[in-house]
Amino acid sequence: MMAFDQETAVGVALANRDRIEAIYILSTHQRQGIGRHFLKALLHAAGEQGYPIVRFEVLALNTSAMAFYRMQGACEVGRGASDDSLDDVFFQLRTSYAPH
Repeated sequence: MMAFDQETAVGVALANRDRIEAIYILSTHQRQGIGRHFLKALLHAAGEQGYPIVRFEVLALNTSAMAFYRMQGACEVGRGASDDSLDDVFFQLRTSYAPH
């Protein structure tokens, strides 16, 4: 999914099943609710597909993204080096899915 300011793309969010692959928002458009909107939509979609939890990682250097996810209720579940040898912080977050 993408976010636009008039005709200019200002954000993108990608997910695959229970994995959030990316949420990127231009710095000029951060703190305007776009990230919250993206995250809510991705969580809803994962829940609709039957996934109770989504997982994702954030570069340890990206403290503002980690703060954002924690404010949204994400829990840190681990740390490690990714394929590019940079330190990552692993998170998970509950979706709206409730098994019957």
